[in-house]
Amino acid sequence: GNQFRDLKGRQVLLRGVNVSGSAKMPTTPLGSTHLKKNLFKNVESVDFVGRPFPLDECNAHFRRLRCWGFNYIRLVITWEAIEHRGPGLYDEKYIKYLREVARIAGENDIYIYVDPHQDVWSRFTGGCGAPAWTLELAGFDLQNMGETGACITQQEYDPSPDAFPLMLWPTNLYKLACATMFTLFWSGKDFAPKLNVGEGGCRVEKLSCIKLAAGVRGEPDDQKQQGEEKEIKLPPGTRTVSKPTNIQDYLQGCYIAAMRAVAKELRGLPNVLGFGTMNEPHNGYHGLTNLNSVWGQLTNGVFPTPFQSFCAADGMATKVRNYVPGCCAFVCGCAIDSFTLNPLGKRAWLPGRECVWKMHGVWEMKGTSKAGPQNPGSPVLNKPGYFNNGKDWSTTYYLPFAQRYAQMLHEIEEDWHCYIEVPPAGVAPGVKFPRIRSETIPNAVNATHWYDGFSLFSGNLQINWNVDVETAIPKFGACSVRAMFKRQIASIRSEGEREIEGGAPTVIGEFGIPYNANGNQFQTGDFSRHSTLLDANFAAMEANLVHYTVWNYTPDNCNKYGDQWNFEDLSIYSKDQSRKEDEKEPPSPECKEEVLGPLRKRFLLTNQEAMRRSFLYNGGRTLDAVARPYAQATNGTLIESRYVMTERTYSLRFRRDSKMAVAATKVFIPLYPYERGFDVTLSNGSVSLHVHKDNYAILEYTTSPKDQICSLRITPMKDGCCG
Repeated sequence: GNQFRDLKGRQVLLRGVNVSGSAKMPTTPLGSTHLKKNLFKNVESVDFVGRPFPLDECNAHFRRLRCWGFNYIRLVITWEAIEHRGPGLYDEKYIKYLREVARIAGENDIYIYVDPHQDVWSRFTGGCGAPAWTLELAGFDLQNMGETGACITQQEYDPSPDAFPLMLWPTNLYKLACATMFTLFWSGKDFAPKLNVGEGGCRVEKLSCIKLAAGVRGEPDDQKQQGEEKEIKLPPGTRTVSKPTNIQDYLQGCYIAAMRAVAKELRGLPNVLGFGTMNEPHNGYHGLTNLNSVWGQLTNGVFPTPFQSFCAADGMATKVRNYVPGCCAFVCGCAIDSFTLNPLGKRAWLPGRECVWKMHGVWEMKGTSKAGPQNPGSPVLNKPGYFNNGKDWSTTYYLPFAQRYAQMLHEIEEDWHCYIEVPPAGVAPGVKFPRIRSETIPNAVNATHWYDGFSLFSGNLQINWNVDVETAIPKFGACSVRAMFKRQIASIRSEGEREIEGGAPTVIGEFGIPYNANGNQFQTGDFSRHSTLLDANFAAMEANLVHYTVWNYTPDNCNKYGDQWNFEDLSIYSKDQSRKEDEKEPPSPECKEEVLGPLRKRFLLTNQEAMRRSFLYNGGRTLDAVARPYAQATNGTLIESRYVMTERTYSLRFRRDSKMAVAATKVFIPLYPYERGFDVTLSNGSVSLHVHKDNYAILEYTTSPKDQICSLRITPMKDGCCG
C-alpha cells in the first residue's frame, strides 16, 4: 500500500536527511571541486573512506541529527567510490567502512536507505558518480573534454574555479560527454550498436586503470609493432567479456554488480531499509527531434547544440551561443553573444577512437575530394532526428534496468525497498514515471525529488512571490506560493500511488534551499528568510503526509565553498556557523510534569539554555524550521501531522483502527523549539513523556480501540504561561 507500517501495525513517518553533500568526492586526494589540480590526480587510486565522516565522528553526527528529529538517512555513495580501480575491481576497504557507518546509525535509532548517487554522470563531466574508466571505455580523452566543450567543470573553469557561476553544473546534462554516456548506458543497443566491448579500441585491457594495475606504464599504442599488441595480465577479478558485448549491457552489468557488492556487505543490518536505483538518472539524447537545435530547459552559459558539440569535440573550432546566467537564462533562455569552442583544435576522443555518433552515421565530413588532415571537408548532419525513435524511455529503457536491479537486491534481502527515481521535473521533458507491476519490482517506493526550482536556480529566496517552473506562471503572495508547493508534492505522491501497482509510499528523496542565496547572512547570522522558505518546503511535505530526506547535511560545509561541490550550499549544518566554546557535551535535560486536567498536561523545561550551548546544536542552520515534532508511529491512519513554525504548535489527528492491538502512538518532540516547556491537550486517552539525554522526547499517546478520531495539540510555554 501507500504507507509504511511497523511490526505492531502502526503507520510510520520517516523524517530524514541526505548524508552528505561532500560524499560525492574522494577524501584522498581531496576532491573538493574548487581545487584545480586534483580532478585528474590518481583517478584509479582515489579513496572515499571517511565519506560522509570518519568512523570516530559518526556517533556525534548521528546523535546531533537524531536530536534535530531525523530517524532516517539517505546515505550518499558513488559508483566511483566502489569501482574506481577498474571494472570488477572493488574497494573492499570502503565497502566495509560503509557497513560500520550503517551499523553506528542503527545504534542511534536511525534507518538507512542507500543512494547510489550521480550528477551529470561523473566527477570528470562536472558532477559525480561513475568512475573515470567508463568514459575512457566509450572513447573519451578525460584531459581534453573541458577544452573541447564536451563538459564544463569548476576545476577547469576560466579564469579560476572561484569564478564558477552558481548552478552552472546542470548544463552538463546537455553537453556531449554526459549526454553520450547516458545514451550509451540506457539505450546503447538501439543507438550505438557498433560500440561493443571487446571490439576495436573498446577493450577492457586498453583501459588506463587496467594497464596501471597490471604494471604496464608508458607504452602508447602507436609504439607497438604493427598488428601486434602486448598481452596484459589482467588483475584478478577484472570484469571481462567472452564475446563482443554492447556497451549498454556492459556498463549496466558493472553498475549492478558494484551495488551488489555493497548490498552483500550491508545484508543483515536491521536498520538498512533498501537501495535507490540511481540518483536523478537522465535519458541522454533519447527523444531529441533535431540535433541542430539547442535543447533542454537549463540554458545557461556556453551552450552548443548537439551537432555543434560533435564538431567541437572532433577537433573543430566552433562558434556557439552564450546565454545569460542565472534567472534570465533559466526562465527565458536569453542568448547574449557567441563563443568559440575549441580554438586550438583538440579532440575529446582518444587517439584512434572515432566519435561514437560519427561511427553510426549521425554526421560526417563532406565537401572535398582531397580529404585529409589539411582538407577535412565540412561537417554535415545526416540524421537530425536519429535519437527520436518513438519509444517511451521510462518503459523501454529504465524499467528493464530497474527490474534487474531490484532482482539483485531481493536475492540478498527480500524485504528491502527499491527506491524508484526518474529524471527530475524540467530536465527531461516528456519522460514520465513508469507503470510498475508488483511482481516485477516488489517493495517499490516512489523516491522522486522536488525543489523550489526558481529559488534554487535564481539564488533569490522568495516566499511572497515565485515562479512555477513547470508552467513558467508567476505566483504572488505567500499563500499562493505555499499552495503551489503543496500542489506539486501532491502531484508527485498521486503519481506513485497511481503508477506503482497497489500504491506505494512516497519518499521525497531530495528537497532543500540554497544557504548562499540572498544577502549577508554569513556576516550577520540572520537566516530568517531561509527559515521561512525551508519551513514552506517542510509544510508542503507535512500537508501531503509524505516521507522525506532533505538535501543535505555536510560536515565539512563552509561559507565560502558551501558543500565543497560546484558552489552548492544546501547543508543544514556548517562548521562556519559553529562556535568552538559550544563544542561540548550537553547536560541532561530537566523536565517536570504538571497535570492541568484529565486531558491536559504541562511539561516544564528548566535548562534548555545550557542544552543549546552544546555540540548537539553547534553549527546548525535554520533549526527553527528543521527541528519539528511529528508522529513517528501512529496507531491508526494519519489525517494530520502538522507543525506551524511561527507559532511552534503541533497538531496530530488520526483515525483509530479498532482492530489494532493497544499500542501507543509515538510522537517525536525535539525540545529545541520549547525553551521553557509545552502543554499537551488531548481529545481522549492519556500521554506519558520519555525524555532522552540528547534533548528530545518521545510522547506516548495511548487510546482505546473504541475511540474513532483521536487528536492532540502541542503549544509552547510563553513567559511563564502557555500559549
